[in-house]
Amino acid sequence: MHTAVKSRSRSTLVLYDPNALATEFVRQHLMAIQRHSRHDVAFAAATFDCRADFPLELFDALIVHFSVRMPFETMSPSFVELVSKFSGPKILLIQDEYDMPRKACTLIRKLGISTIFTTVPKPFINRFYPPDEVPNVNFRFCLTGYVPDELPFELATPLSARRLWLGYRGRKLPVWYGQLGFEKSTIAQRMRAECIARNVPHDIEWEEDKRVNGSAWFKFITSTRAMLGTESGANVMDAWGDIRNDVLAMAKAHPDLSDDELYRRVVAPHENNVIMGQMSPKIFEAIGLKTALILFEGSYSNVIKPDEHYIPLRKDYRNLDDVLKRLADVTDLQEMVDRAYHDVIESRDYGYHRFVCDIDEAIEQAGILGPPRERRLTFALVRMDGQNESWSTVTPHLPLTAPISLRSAPPPDRLLTGRARDLWLKVPEKVRTPLSALLGPPARRVKALLRQ
Repeated sequence: MHTAVKSRSRSTLVLYDPNALATEFVRQHLMAIQRHSRHDVAFAAATFDCRADFPLELFDALIVHFSVRMPFETMSPSFVELVSKFSGPKILLIQDEYDMPRKACTLIRKLGISTIFTTVPKPFINRFYPPDEVPNVNFRFCLTGYVPDELPFELATPLSARRLWLGYRGRKLPVWYGQLGFEKSTIAQRMRAECIARNVPHDIEWEEDKRVNGSAWFKFITSTRAMLGTESGANVMDAWGDIRNDVLAMAKAHPDLSDDELYRRVVAPHENNVIMGQMSPKIFEAIGLKTALILFEGSYSNVIKPDEHYIPLRKDYRNLDDVLKRLADVTDLQEMVDRAYHDVIESRDYGYHRFVCDIDEAIEQAGILGPPRERRLTFALVRMDGQNESWSTVTPHLPLTAPISLRSAPPPDRLLTGRARDLWLKVPEKVRTPLSALLGPPARRVKALLRQ
C-alpha cells in the first residue's frame, strides 16, 4: 500500500512492445512497475506502426521498457519524434545490451534519455556507452529479472510427487552470441541423450516450436524435480553489428561451413571481450516454485551459490554421474530447494519492489521535475474475445491501465508458406522481428501487385 505517499505521486507512462506479451516474464515485468510504483502508471504500445493519439505531456515521466529494442529501432517513428521532444525525465530499461550497443547509443542520444537501468557490470559501462556518445546519462544497475509477483504456488508439489526428473526449454542462438549462446542448446542435446541412455524421466527441448508460453510455463516447471539452466547473456559484445554481419557474409560465401567453423573463424577472437554471464529470470521462477536447479558452473550475478542453491554441472560433463546421483536423492534435493527458497524468495532481497523503488527514485532525482501535471482522464475502448477469454483494444493508441496485446486487425496473409516458411521460423525471433518490419511491407505490396 502506498497511500501515505500518493499525494506526491507523478503520472508515469511506460512505452512497451505489445508483441512481446506472449512471454509471461515480459507481462509480469511490465505489471510489476505499476504494482509497486508509488506513482500513477499507464502504458502505451509504442513499436512498429503504433502511433500516439494523445500528447505525451499529459505525463510527468516516461519509461521505455526493454521490449522496445533500441538497437533494432523497433520504436515507431511517431513515438521517436514525440519522446525526443518530451520535457520530463526519460528512463530506459534495457537488456541484451551486448547486441549492437553503439547503435542503441545513437537512439538513446536522440531520445534524450536521462537514466539507463543497465545489466552491464560497472567495469564495462564505458565500452558499451561511451560518455561522449551518451553525455549526461545516469546509470543504475539492475538484474535481468526478479522474483515474479504472480506465481501459482499451489502447483509447487513436493519433489517426490513430480512425474519428471529433469526439464528444460531453451533455444539455439546464432553463432555471433558466442559460447554462452551455444550452451543453451548444447546442454540440452547432451543431457537429453544422457537421460535417454540412463532411463531418466525427462522433457528436454531446444527447438523454437517446442517453447512453452504463458501460464503453461509454470505448469511445466512444477512437473519436474529439476530444471537445467545456463547463464543468461553473452560474453561477446558486438558494438555495431560487425561480428553478426561478418558471420552472415561468410555463411553466404561458404554455405558448407558448420556453425563451429564459423565461430572459430569469426567469433572466437572476440570471445570474452566482456563478461556478461548473468542470472536468468527462469532461475527465479524455478526457485519460487520450489524446483531444483542443475546449472552450468557460473557466477549468476552472485545471487545463488553452487552446492548451496543449485547443483553445478561442469561444462566438460566430468561430474555428470555425481549430478544424476544427487538428482536421484530426493531428500537432499528437497533440502536444497527449501534452502534456495528461504535465501532467495523469503529474504525479499530480489523482489520487484526493490527494483521499482529504484525506478521511482530515478524519476524523483532527475532534477527536471516541475510541479505535478494536471490529472486528466484517459481511456481506451476494449473488447473481449469470448473464445480465447482475452481482452484486446479497439482504440489501441491511447494510454492503457495495463499492457495489452494489439489484435485490432486480423493477421495479414502469410508471405511465406511450406518449406520456405519452415526455414524462416528457424531464424531467431530477435532477428526475424526487425527483418519483418523492414522487408514485410514492400514484400506485401509486391505480392498485391502480382495478384492484380
